[in-house]
Amino acid sequence: MGLNEVRPPPRPDGAAEDGDGTRFCGMKDPLKILRPVLAFLLAGLFGVTAEGQATPRPRMGGEKRPNWFPSLAQFGAIGSSPGQFLGPRSVALRSDGQIFVADSGNHRIQVFTPKGRLLRAWGRPGSGAGEFLYPVGLALGSGDEVFVLDAGNRRVQVFTPEGTFLRGWTIGGLGRVRLDLGAAIAFSRGRVLVANPSVPGVRVFSQDGNAFPALGDGGGAVALQAPSGLAADPEGNVYVADAGDHRIRKIDVAGRLLAEWGDWGPHPGFFSSPRGLAFGRDRLFVCDSGNHRVQVFDPSGEFLSQWGGPLRWPGDGHGLLHSPSAIAVSPSGDRAVLCEPWEHRCQVFDLDAPHEFRPVSGSWLSPSSEHFHPARDPGLPSPPPCATATGAAGDYAGILDQDASALLVYDLAGRSPFPAARIGRPGRRLAEFSLASSLALDGSGKRYYALDAGNRRIQAFQLAPPPQESPSAPAALNALGALAPAAGPGAAPDRGASVDAVCADARGNVWALDAEEPVVFKFDPEGRRTADFRLRRDPPGEGGLLAGLAVSPDGERIYVLDQSRSRVLVYGEDGALSFSWGGRALADETSLQCPSGIASDRSGFVYVVDSGTQEVKKFDPRGKFVRRWGAYGSRPGEFSCPQGIWLLGRDRLIVDDAGNYRGQVFTLEGAFVSQLPKGVSPISR
Repeated sequence: MGLNEVRPPPRPDGAAEDGDGTRFCGMKDPLKILRPVLAFLLAGLFGVTAEGQATPRPRMGGEKRPNWFPSLAQFGAIGSSPGQFLGPRSVALRSDGQIFVADSGNHRIQVFTPKGRLLRAWGRPGSGAGEFLYPVGLALGSGDEVFVLDAGNRRVQVFTPEGTFLRGWTIGGLGRVRLDLGAAIAFSRGRVLVANPSVPGVRVFSQDGNAFPALGDGGGAVALQAPSGLAADPEGNVYVADAGDHRIRKIDVAGRLLAEWGDWGPHPGFFSSPRGLAFGRDRLFVCDSGNHRVQVFDPSGEFLSQWGGPLRWPGDGHGLLHSPSAIAVSPSGDRAVLCEPWEHRCQVFDLDAPHEFRPVSGSWLSPSSEHFHPARDPGLPSPPPCATATGAAGDYAGILDQDASALLVYDLAGRSPFPAARIGRPGRRLAEFSLASSLALDGSGKRYYALDAGNRRIQAFQLAPPPQESPSAPAALNALGALAPAAGPGAAPDRGASVDAVCADARGNVWALDAEEPVVFKFDPEGRRTADFRLRRDPPGEGGLLAGLAVSPDGERIYVLDQSRSRVLVYGEDGALSFSWGGRALADETSLQCPSGIASDRSGFVYVVDSGTQEVKKFDPRGKFVRRWGAYGSRPGEFSCPQGIWLLGRDRLIVDDAGNYRGQVFTLEGAFVSQLPKGVSPISR
């Protein structure tokens, strides 16, 4: 086994060693006396992290991933115990080295030493002062004040570094604003900046919450499509990562465009859904999330270097990255800390450590992509032969590859799924995507409806094979886009409605959720809008983070996920709330942690994907628990941050197992059928 093939032992419980470092799996270390000798011998082969863990040294000439080098330390594991994470989404680094992490799914802030040892934590689910509903952004202001972007409560809260609440304010004043989980915050020369992918522009506030004119909202020289990352330089210039069109834009304090660079792709200076930004030592660091790397630029956008690379196996790390969402750089520019929500961890890098940056002229990823796929790991069992999906869906299934902005269609007729067709690329034209996020199939199984969130539309595709030929790529039919928001208080007439979830019923009708208003649109199979259902708030006037949509077979019940309170809301056709179930505080099987997808079958049963517990839960139409399946992992039937679920024909379900780069097909009772890998090279048509 080569040096760069060393596989660190897993730490599934996420527990740290005892203070003296002498415990291993709960037992006293029998080699305590020999540890100095072993450390000396290992030093010749390995670098040693700040925590004393051995990590492989980079091979300067032979590493096939250019500019990979090991992290100084990594910490975190999935869970809710102290020091564990559930989708950490933001990080801040203080001058003394303390690391502040927004533990979004656990609704708290955790603070660590530079070596990853937990110091303190604060926060719990709720809407009171010092409570959070999905904190997604962190920024350190003057006097070390900690600014937290609290997405579920649509507000900013300010704390001391020890966690004492100081003040806060609601994000508003420019129409109804919905903060989503990709929002970001930054501090620049006494101003607080907030970016929200679902709303163009950057909101600007004073340190006390007074609103200033927004930047890049279409009223000036630059229009931002889906801003998802922020940083500022000492001169006050603002850098914005726009995940909607895969670009970085530099604007001054007046909102004037100074520079822009990037496009979609894996080459140096190109991006795939750039997220977090940080500025330090006269360099801009970009979390190139879809390409699983960090890119470094000078202030004008000149490419300087890159590091990272996709994982080689589930749980891999130590310098390799999995969709990093945020980065922080120390004031001196010698350290960087990265958040990886799908791995529930952070990695610390010593930017002054000896390593070599080599120029790269070609693609960062191979043409077939280098995402790991669990079935390829020789240590895992092969999945069973694929059973053909029965019912109207025929022998084909589709899955969205968000990184590639493509719809992948698989032939299920053989012993294992075969890639039959691929359509899509980043862009704004028909059959192109910006932030493709979820998929629905109609009752025939021949028509796909893809949620193209960045372009605020739904695209319809028809799988219709020519006579006596194999299936072709789906033909783009139309785009159910440019929806006019429903009239009412808070509506924003100057823009189209957002599209946050989509589903299709057995009759071929298409339903779409605008979570900002909130309103549900209904379309007939030809794309004609036939009805609007304005959903009443519970309690009245309260916001909430709505996501996920399903409809009962008779169309009389509308199911919506309330992520703020981890529950399922059930509405009638009049938009009134009929009943609800779930909640994270319950001790029974109906409880939900982080619901992220919902579907309803033809018998009325409801399926909820919970990315907090890595499970699918099945309920009857009234919310009575029926069964559950799944666990955290990469084997067949296990999940890593599942993000959606939809019906395939009459008796199959597809779960978007996003963290494992695959879709998984199940029976309605939870039996594993097959998996649909992402990041492959299907036949291009």
